Amino acid sequence: MRGTTAWSGVLIAVSWVLAGLFALDALFELDVPQRLVVMAIGALAAIWAWRRYSWPVLRQRESLTQVALLVERQHGIRSDLVAALQFETPAAVEWGSRQLEDAVISQVADRSRGLNVGEGFSHPLARRRLGILLATAVVGAAVVGLFPEHARIFLRRLALAADHYPSATRIEAVMINDQIVLDRDVDRTQPRSIAAAEGLPIVFQLQVSGRLPESGQARLRAASGRQRTLVLERLPQEEADARLGDRPGRSQQATVYEGRLNRLVDPVSYRLYLGDAWTDPAEIRMISLPVVEMEMAVRPPEYAAAAAEPPAAPGSRQLSVLEGSEVRVSIESTNRKKIAAAWVTIVDQENSQRFEMQAEDATGFRWTLPPQDTPLEQIRRETRFEVQLTDEDGLNLETPLRGYVRIKIDRPPTCSADIVHRVVLPTAKPEINFRVSDDYGIAGLALHVQVERARQDLDDEPSDDRRTTLQLLQADEILTADRMPHLGSYALDLSRLATSSADTAVPLALAKGDRLKLTLEATDYRGAMPGETSPSEPLVLEISDESGVLAAISEADERSEERLTEIIKQQLGIGETP
Repeated sequence: MRGTTAWSGVLIAVSWVLAGLFALDALFELDVPQRLVVMAIGALAAIWAWRRYSWPVLRQRESLTQVALLVERQHGIRSDLVAALQFETPAAVEWGSRQLEDAVISQVADRSRGLNVGEGFSHPLARRRLGILLATAVVGAAVVGLFPEHARIFLRRLALAADHYPSATRIEAVMINDQIVLDRDVDRTQPRSIAAAEGLPIVFQLQVSGRLPESGQARLRAASGRQRTLVLERLPQEEADARLGDRPGRSQQATVYEGRLNRLVDPVSYRLYLGDAWTDPAEIRMISLPVVEMEMAVRPPEYAAAAAEPPAAPGSRQLSVLEGSEVRVSIESTNRKKIAAAWVTIVDQENSQRFEMQAEDATGFRWTLPPQDTPLEQIRRETRFEVQLTDEDGLNLETPLRGYVRIKIDRPPTCSADIVHRVVLPTAKPEINFRVSDDYGIAGLALHVQVERARQDLDDEPSDDRRTTLQLLQADEILTADRMPHLGSYALDLSRLATSSADTAVPLALAKGDRLKLTLEATDYRGAMPGETSPSEPLVLEISDESGVLAAISEADERSEERLTEIIKQQLGIGETP
């Protein structure tokens, strides 16, 4: 009877403590520290009830003889019951008559068949506690039957789970910057902590069902204690469909609420509130955006390799290169963040092509685009490109790196020719002095000779049989850039001038009064590509006899003497006004 009284009191105390915890937790949805405090208080209350109401009852003890005396007193029995118990002990054989012992034991055994030893021992405290325990059990069973989900969640919350009690408004999913941080079927009510790029906007998107409020709140708290509240506004269904589309995890029945912070520079913790639904706090960590430096290395065509140019300045995003040059694009992380992937997009007027870059080593800090099989392998026209990447945190460059490659003009060659005497005999060998220059070399040098006969009609054009071309360079000879400018001379043998007709050479047979128009033509060296050709100013030679040549020489000497006299006078100051 005492055990029933004591343990029923213990069960009553535990039940009432659980009921109090359930009421407090359901009303205020205590967080984990608060639940631990309330559970500790409830445990102390249960221990106090044990010591106050159960332990005093349980610590009482009676021997078998004391119980027998109580039964004898209750039923008016003489001391036969106690005597029978004593005679049954092993020591009783030494006490005297064995027949007397057996007679007393038999008599008590016969009487005990109709004896209710528990009669008179019903205690009012035990009955009262059992009644209270029964009423508590009935009420508890009714509450569990009416609110089974609440009861289930309460048991989980006793185990410090993050479950929330059912609410009229249901938060089905939460996305931050298009990252799913909470899915009700997976995460229940605990959003995941995420990392966000420093200085960029933060966008909260909530998919909600059930009772839909006008708006909600996202409460942000920085480590410094500064707080900020964002309003979560309900989006029209058309706008929500346009933004989310068929994104995985999208519930077509859910309404979307959105809140936006234009710039976040400090790590924060956040909690979301919408109607009677809310989430547990989670963290948004700050991570830096990738910072990279782009380099462009140029390998000019083979013909221009000897004329080395200074490398492009670090960080330069515009280059001027020769047609046919190879451009190698590299990027390097300057804030030591590992690059997970990088690519170059060649931007064209008609379309765009994407080419993947490759890591140069295992660190992943430096990536390069192999130019093979890309438009950068041989630049043929102006080329625009963009570089974008993804770092180890899944972040991209806020703005792609843009590069521009222009075509640098390979200037055509320049050439000039001069001759001392412009009146010569038909068999003379006048020496032609020439000068040629180019950026990267001369691959061809030709002298074009055109004959104008003395009796040629004005309306007649010089025919091909009056023209000839002389090559001043061998077929495989190249004047490289290190030999520029190149000065040379060529003795033109007029007696051997001829024009080619089929497989025969026809002499020009110069005579007095004929004129020769000499034009020097230079072709620059551009490797496998055809070179650019430039002519010089034409020289005119007049064919005459000996008297004409001597007169021309004399005239030239007189002009030279007059010019020399003028120069001397200028030096001496003769004829100047005082």
